[in-house]
Amino acid sequence: MNAVSLNIYSFLMKENIEFIRYCHKAYKSREKWIDIIKKWNNEIIIPDINYYYNTQKNTYAIYISKQINTDAFFRNASIHIYKPIDDKNEQTKLAEILKCSDKEISPLALISDEQKKCCIYTDNETFLGNDMLCFSPCSNTSSVILSTSDFFNVFLIKSKHSIKLI
Repeated sequence: MNAVSLNIYSFLMKENIEFIRYCHKAYKSREKWIDIIKKWNNEIIIPDINYYYNTQKNTYAIYISKQINTDAFFRNASIHIYKPIDDKNEQTKLAEILKCSDKEISPLALISDEQKKCCIYTDNETFLGNDMLCFSPCSNTSSVILSTSDFFNVFLIKSKHSIKLI
């Protein structure tokens, strides 16, 4: 377990947030990770997570959805200033803010975003769902499973990050 994942687990326990920690073999890609989780429990949702950068304000948007649907994100006029992170430099800056490796960026690392440079966006279907969501705790040897409600209504609030519905 690395220092970032240890901080994430400590935060979850300190804030009394219910979660399941699932330890597994190291994975080398997102696809391998999904395979590992689906073999364990095919009812767990691994949300699609997209990261965006606002060059004007030097801030980031993290769009979390149960389905790959970036169109919903870009249809919202108030967030048209964001662009997908496609530059290694922008991804490295985000990793520095979240204090994790650029290969292991996760929404759970928001606990390290002290300057609140990141905001979470989601859609109604994801937000109102009654699912178990699986996230990487910035480690390729374990996963964190939280209820949708605990992630959006407890974890994000206790990490002092805002949620915007689109």
